[in-house]
Amino acid sequence: MRKPNFDYAKAKRELRKLVKMGVSKREASVIVGVPYPTALLWTPDIYMDADSRISGITLKILKELVSTGYYFPNRNLRATFAYRLLKRSFPVKRVRSHGLVVYMMKGSERTAMEELLKKLNLKSVTYGKLGYIRDTFGIKINPRREKMII
Repeated sequence: MRKPNFDYAKAKRELRKLVKMGVSKREASVIVGVPYPTALLWTPDIYMDADSRISGITLKILKELVSTGYYFPNRNLRATFAYRLLKRSFPVKRVRSHGLVVYMMKGSERTAMEELLKKLNLKSVTYGKLGYIRDTFGIKINPRREKMII
């Protein structure tokens, strides 16, 4: 329903300008005062960058990855979506081993592997199991270090 005395042309220009500046389409629609579906109709050609959608669980995962280098998600579809989104912009890898999923930054494979071994809480680690985990993470461990882990 059209509002009386509302300049839709001016609102459309303002909305498009806000979206091009990086404001989300939903926030721009609230600022301009038009419904969100109208904002989508007015801005189909303006693609929002993936970086502008980093919020919520994606932001939480990113903070954890930057601070520790790894993240253990619980079984959550939002975490999978967040991984796909982060993978576009950052050097993030996903590894699945022993029923656990680990997201990690490239270069922090060793710390992620050590944390996985702690999280598995195994009483003893065989050479075969350690070799499997090592190959999964793509790490080369010298024999002395291997004996310390076992």
